[in-house]
Amino acid sequence: MEVAANALVRDGFLRRDHSLAASHDSYLTADFFPYYPSHVSSLEHDLELLGDLLVRHGTPRDLQSLGVYWKTMENYERAITYLQKAATSNLRDPVLAFDLGVAFFHTKRFHQALAAFRTVLGIEPDSSTARYNLGVALGLLGRSEEEIQAYDEVLRRFGDAPEPALREQVAMALFNKGARLGQLNRSEEAIQAFDEVLRRFGDAPEPTLREPVAKALVNKGITLGQLNRREEEIQVYDELLRRFGDAPEPHIRGIVEEARAELKSLGDSPASP
Repeated sequence: MEVAANALVRDGFLRRDHSLAASHDSYLTADFFPYYPSHVSSLEHDLELLGDLLVRHGTPRDLQSLGVYWKTMENYERAITYLQKAATSNLRDPVLAFDLGVAFFHTKRFHQALAAFRTVLGIEPDSSTARYNLGVALGLLGRSEEEIQAYDEVLRRFGDAPEPALREQVAMALFNKGARLGQLNRSEEAIQAFDEVLRRFGDAPEPTLREPVAKALVNKGITLGQLNRREEEIQVYDELLRRFGDAPEPHIRGIVEEARAELKSLGDSPASP
């Protein structure tokens, strides 16, 4: 390690007051980037050269690390190149399989994303993120019943979990289930799913749960409107405005404006007989 660090100092890639941790991906740490000022475009070129070198001489772990870098930079096509090569020698790494699933998902290769998330669950059945993303991928493939089952499994496994990240996934799984049920014209079931979001998370203190709660409210209101239950619909929109009318979050502000527009349209419409 000392010899390698000295060589990097000698070649101008490491300052004398810096050090490197022993890690296969140390070249991707934050200390790496100051050597590439923002106005210089050579970083991407150098990483391409590094990729060519790793394809010929690197270990699967090196390939995985570079793939993760490109995934982090949202260059999913490049990420897939290296992650797939790493996976040919490392079939039982759930992290690698998950990262491949994410990259496939963002390049709209939903069948491959689905297979990758199933691989993760075959190794780690309690991977909440993989199970949630499995449901999302199934939905995009038009496999609605399987999608709903995946969300139900998220709820069954993690519904009582106290961890904030798990609570957020449960909330989103419930909301997605409600949205899909609504699209299937199973309106009463959809309302039940939205109500479950509100029951579980309506008063939750976590900021990450505010958006799914707001989305559940507005979608419940829309569903009630489709059922011509106007008074209940108005009550739901009023509740949304009471809770989130002054929300600073851009996404929630958009939901609030949607509710206000629905209320305005109701006010402009003739009353139902």
